[in-house]
Amino acid sequence: MKTNKNNTANTENKTRKNAKTPTKPQSAKAVKTSAPKAAAKSGAVSAQEQPVAMPTCIMCEPVALLTEHTAPASGQNAGQTVPAAKTIGGKTGTETLSEERRISENDDMTGQQTVMIDMNVLRPSSYNPRKYYDKKGIEELAVTLNEVGLLQPIHVRAVGEYYEIIFGERRFRAARSLKWKRIPAYIRTVSDEMARDMALTENLQREDMRPMDEAAAYIGQVREGKDIYTLAAKYGKSDRYIYDRLKLNDLIPPIADLLNRELICIGAALEIAKCERHIQEDMYENRLKGENENDDNPVYGWRGKSVTDFKRLILDTYTTDLERYNFDKTECLKCPHNTNTYDLFADCNGKCGHCTDTDCLRAKNEAYVLAKATALLKENPRAVVGQCYAGSHNSCVNELVAQGYECKNYGYDYRRFPTEPVAPRRETYEKPEQFAEAEQRYKQEREEYETEIARINDMVEQGDARLYISPCDKDVAMVYKPVQKRPVEPDFVKRLTEQKTSNIQKAIAKTVEATREIVKDNVEPVSAYTELEDYMLYFVLLDALRPEHRQTLTGSRYACLLSSEQKLAIVRELTPEQKDVIRRDFIAAYLCEKTANDKILGQMLCEYASMHYPDKYGIAKAKIEEECENKNNRLDERIAEFKAKEKVRAEAAEKKNARKMELAKKTEGKTGKQTDREQAA
Repeated sequence: MKTNKNNTANTENKTRKNAKTPTKPQSAKAVKTSAPKAAAKSGAVSAQEQPVAMPTCIMCEPVALLTEHTAPASGQNAGQTVPAAKTIGGKTGTETLSEERRISENDDMTGQQTVMIDMNVLRPSSYNPRKYYDKKGIEELAVTLNEVGLLQPIHVRAVGEYYEIIFGERRFRAARSLKWKRIPAYIRTVSDEMARDMALTENLQREDMRPMDEAAAYIGQVREGKDIYTLAAKYGKSDRYIYDRLKLNDLIPPIADLLNRELICIGAALEIAKCERHIQEDMYENRLKGENENDDNPVYGWRGKSVTDFKRLILDTYTTDLERYNFDKTECLKCPHNTNTYDLFADCNGKCGHCTDTDCLRAKNEAYVLAKATALLKENPRAVVGQCYAGSHNSCVNELVAQGYECKNYGYDYRRFPTEPVAPRRETYEKPEQFAEAEQRYKQEREEYETEIARINDMVEQGDARLYISPCDKDVAMVYKPVQKRPVEPDFVKRLTEQKTSNIQKAIAKTVEATREIVKDNVEPVSAYTELEDYMLYFVLLDALRPEHRQTLTGSRYACLLSSEQKLAIVRELTPEQKDVIRRDFIAAYLCEKTANDKILGQMLCEYASMHYPDKYGIAKAKIEEECENKNNRLDERIAEFKAKEKVRAEAAEKKNARKMELAKKTEGKTGKQTDREQAA
């Protein structure tokens, strides 16, 4: 294939000057001499049928439609036959094929025959590594084909009733856009594996191969069992080049499309491919997508950034440097979420790398801080958990409080413990005297450190300072805060014991409060009524007892003087008769309190009174009814008197209206007679 490419390049250099000067058909050799560089670069030859539009290449003369191909008996194309076809331009298909055979003797593919194949019998292959075809590039290639024709035929093979394009699909697409009827082609007899290999090799040698198409082609080879080094040797690429193209397969489709549209460079795409899918999705939506999916703005968001800037932006936004954390990172060194493991050829420079799994990183860091804080609290029983101010949202502090540790706010006027000096290591110094000086400084710093620690511990023991264990973002700080002078506590254990009792009481109160919310917000499931619930009922009803009954049952006329323990003891000893009294007193108290504006409850109260106090209820009811009857009788009398007066008034008004009507009729009669006399006169 390299020889073919070089010969084409030589041809284009020889014929650049005559690229746009049509001449009469020449021999194959003459054609190769006059072919322009543009055609060689695009790799195409015109195949239009109309004589007026025929370009200079003799391959483009009208020839017969190829309708049958017989596989060679031996050799690559031995025994190929093409039956007689329609006579076009005074030549039969067989005669034209003989001429094409003469042309093929000077073609780049020695021993191959160029034939004209109908466009309708050609089909693209499924194994073509080139999946993305730039519309503008196809249009430019079509212009070249229209001007200078096709110099490099496509390669096909027979598959069933059609011919499958091994390579040359761009030329086929451009010719189809020009509505060509036929196109020059080499017919190859190759296996499926060889056809795939030929397509891959030919496309990978072209500079305009899209990176994502390369990535798909290489991953297909890897899945067939080939490794990076084999592919690098086979296609003349470096190991790093093959690895980078394989890594592009980790891009999500929207970002891969941005790379195909050249809105991001391949260096930036490789940095993105190192990130996990959820990071890529967020990066696309918030940094790369643009106003919409079809936005081609090359400088939107992170588009157009250099590889260096892009890498920095990813590290700052989506990853975290493991060097900044203090927990044991042994597991992280080989973790698939470590950026050092993303790149086979990464230069780690002895660093731990960056973590892209923020949830795992956060969990490990919190576990480290929590374990260290717990250990320090156990070593220092006088210390408490501390935070700078109330309302700090530190998950480690919350966890320690949940475990039962006391937490205090130490404000801003605190002091940190001194930093423990680190002993020097011999291998870090070039000269022995330098190491000796470092050791001397370390001893002095160590003495000062231990003296200061002893002073702080004495202050804490004497009650002059309060010690706090303060969990921070990535570590635990020990701080202390001087306090006003106070007497030395006589019994530290006694104070802690009393605090335990107080904690129990607080826990009970909190439990009751939480239970109250549960009972208020939830409906009890269906179940049998228990004896304990019966006790609870009468315990509550005791507060509604009448003073007389309360004196009998409890010994006191005031329920508020009874403790809960006394009430519970009374409830457990109640007799059936006493239970009846308690229930009835509750009913009476409830009805008396709730019947102000409710007719039904009022009726219930009356029925309850007639049941238990019939005499008193009867007398009260009769008296009230009598008063009501008297009042209603007076009202009836007033109504009767009012109606009688209204009747007299109505009769008088009626007589008056009658007189008025009679007078009006008399007046009307006199006026009519006078009018008649006037008319007669």
